[in-house]
Amino acid sequence: MALDRALLERQLGLAKTRLDKMSSSLNTGDAKGKDQEKLLRRDPIWRQARAEVRKITNRLNRCADKEALQAEVVARKAAKETAAAE
Repeated sequence: MALDRALLERQLGLAKTRLDKMSSSLNTGDAKGKDQEKLLRRDPIWRQARAEVRKITNRLNRCADKEALQAEVVARKAAKETAAAE
């Protein structure tokens, strides 16, 4: 599982484009709102595209968590070094 932010953002953009294309190709003129959503949820290809978007979004969130953790580690090390220097 890659956690490189640039790679994940590119993958997310591609996955969202695919999902948008699927949604527009499955649009029916009669169905609106919740009826439209029900029709989309029945399509296995649309569900797979939506799952891919969710998966990449979750990976991007974990990447942000990892970056925050790394920043906290660096801050704690810096604080510990200044405390030891005094």
